[in-house]
Amino acid sequence: AALVVAWARCARTLTSLLCEFSFAPKAHPSMRLLRLLWLPWFWAIGGASTESESCEPYKPGHNYHGALLDERLTTRFEECCAFCHDTPGCKRFVRNRTDGNCQLKEDGGAAKEAEDCDLGVHHGDRLEKEEEPEDENDDEHLLHEIEIVLLLVSTSIIITLIVVAIVLYRRRTSHKHQEPPVHSCRTLSTRISACNRHHTLHPSMWCVTPEQFFAFLDEVYMRYPDEDPDAYRVVEEMIKPMTEESAESYALRLNPEGVPVKHFITHAWGEGVKSFGETLRARIPCDVTEPVDEPSGLWICFLANPQTWPSNELERLLGANVWLSPFAVAIEKAINVIAVRNANINMYSRLWCVFELFVAHRGGKPIIPIGPVPRPGMTSDLVGIKALCSVNRDTLKLRAAMSGCVKEVDQWVHWAMRSNTFMLPALVPELEEHDSETSMEVGSDFSQIVERSRV
Repeated sequence: AALVVAWARCARTLTSLLCEFSFAPKAHPSMRLLRLLWLPWFWAIGGASTESESCEPYKPGHNYHGALLDERLTTRFEECCAFCHDTPGCKRFVRNRTDGNCQLKEDGGAAKEAEDCDLGVHHGDRLEKEEEPEDENDDEHLLHEIEIVLLLVSTSIIITLIVVAIVLYRRRTSHKHQEPPVHSCRTLSTRISACNRHHTLHPSMWCVTPEQFFAFLDEVYMRYPDEDPDAYRVVEEMIKPMTEESAESYALRLNPEGVPVKHFITHAWGEGVKSFGETLRARIPCDVTEPVDEPSGLWICFLANPQTWPSNELERLLGANVWLSPFAVAIEKAINVIAVRNANINMYSRLWCVFELFVAHRGGKPIIPIGPVPRPGMTSDLVGIKALCSVNRDTLKLRAAMSGCVKEVDQWVHWAMRSNTFMLPALVPELEEHDSETSMEVGSDFSQIVERSRV
């Protein structure tokens, strides 16, 4: 019986510690469930115990002038309470907060104010009646109550262990199976620098398939049934909202692994996207000769480049040397270059178009012109090397890159505007007379240009 009583006291102490831990300020949220599990059993233990005591000060700031039974130094009020509990005849106890002295008192005195003392009352003081004779079944009753206490404690421990195991298992499995997606980066800067495929995939892979492009064209028709918006408007109202979260281009949003380029498409953004798409639709189906599992990638700048990046990040992506920009290296990998002309704007007045066509011309790439030849009224003096970009910084950069071949660029552009083909004939007097040191032979290896630009 003594061992069982000792075990009951240990269980009560463990229960009180668990309750105290569950109410700690920094306790884990899962401890809320522990509170629900342990608190009822804690009070049940307190009620079932035959010697439950209160270790809270009965009258803080009071002393009790009764007969002194015993005294000793203690470090806590609870220790003084336990001292009274274990001393027969103790009815009151007083602890001095200054020196820690604990005095045990008998009944019969009076409580008086004392600033540095705390008065405690033993549980037996609540029994004002005369002690009843011991029942011969008290031991059996005590053992029965202890069995109930142990059953409650054991049940609570088992339930607590099950709950903790479930919580740990769920946390482990959630971390194990939660693979951070590419777009899990919190800020735009981290999505661009650390998580973006534009830094890992070769620029020649930033393509859409013909099927994807014409599906996008159908969306343009649905969005603008009665008008033909230019590329600037489509980018602002359609492309940017679609790609803002991923901070990638429309092409890589559809094709995370990329699609190898076959046709590099050059065009002016000022033309209507519907007109541009229909002109391209009339040409592309006739050119598809590869197997179905090898799609012909279309490199279209407003679908290939990320449109939601800040200007400084876009400039870093293009690089300081335009001969090594995504445009130039994609042209190097393309089978041909398709120049989509239009009735709204002369594409030779856009410096990026001039540069792309001149890169293809110098790299010996077949250039396929489609769409109407520029009308006389569409020509102006701002063509060729004098053409402009939407961003003045790009204009200066492109002109600087072509500064060593200004005459060649202008002669070639003026010839191309009058021709239905960009493939130069065997003899072009204007180009044959040009200095061989500042121009390269038509059809020369593009790698020579790249090596020269690196130097």
